[in-house]
Amino acid sequence: MKDQSALNPALRLRGWMGEQPYALLTLAMLLWALNIVSGRAVADLLPPITLALMRWSIALMILLPFTYRRLVADWPLIRARWGVLVLIGLCGVGLYNTLVYIGLAETTAINATVLSSLFPLVIATLGFIIYRDRLTVGQFMGISISITGALAVLTQGDLGVLTTLSFNPGDLWVIGSQIAYALYAVLLREKPSALHPLSLLTVTIIVGVVALAPAAAIEQAVLHPPMIFNATSLTVIAYVATLPALVAYICFNRGVALIGSNRAGVFFHLIPIFGSIFAITLLGEALGLHHVAGWGLILTGIAITQWAKRDP
Repeated sequence: MKDQSALNPALRLRGWMGEQPYALLTLAMLLWALNIVSGRAVADLLPPITLALMRWSIALMILLPFTYRRLVADWPLIRARWGVLVLIGLCGVGLYNTLVYIGLAETTAINATVLSSLFPLVIATLGFIIYRDRLTVGQFMGISISITGALAVLTQGDLGVLTTLSFNPGDLWVIGSQIAYALYAVLLREKPSALHPLSLLTVTIIVGVVALAPAAAIEQAVLHPPMIFNATSLTVIAYVATLPALVAYICFNRGVALIGSNRAGVFFHLIPIFGSIFAITLLGEALGLHHVAGWGLILTGIAITQWAKRDP
């Protein structure tokens, strides 16, 4: 009898894709680039905490029918490491996107994207503080080159623009979201090694939803924010609850498992590349030399980081 995977091309593709960290991380960044744009698009339509709760509640309803049996099977592993799984869920689901959405209500998408260029350094810093992970010379050089490329794209080749950016309280929320997600990325190594990726995602989403529900209730009771449901807001809710919430998290978690948090972190610099591509193709922005130079620096930096020694 032939092996089942040999009879099913979809299973073979899934197995192959699951071993391609660079493709997985690239896809995650593409989906998260659109998430930033989407969050900004509905900043005046939906309150941030309520949006985060709707996003993850819908994602959980989609996921549970496919994962509840696996959750039952993995329950001994979950119970044995429930403390760290709760912390991972609070950081990666409860806090990260909530803080991003709060920040986007008070700052611009470009400010948020500029700040996101610091993600690899935040991840490396927390990795050093918690586990004494050290960046190799190659990793540091790669991250530095990639940051320069990201800033070149975002400032249209004039890094002096950074001195004229007007920062506001919304940017502090964005920075807070980076710290939360960097902690999530670093702590993923603490999950039980035998825990299935879908069980991990389901547990972290449950933790996030439980944490977000009372916060959203307080938001509604105290602030009475407007909730406008139209074609734009409904489209954004459908998008953020599926691709960024489910597909991107699965891809990122697997990518970190394969190559480590320091080497995975530099892929966040692909977000400015995708953002500028969207601006060129969808908004009619002209392709400039700063785009080409910045993209080249980002890709070079990522390549150097991957050639460097793997995280311990």
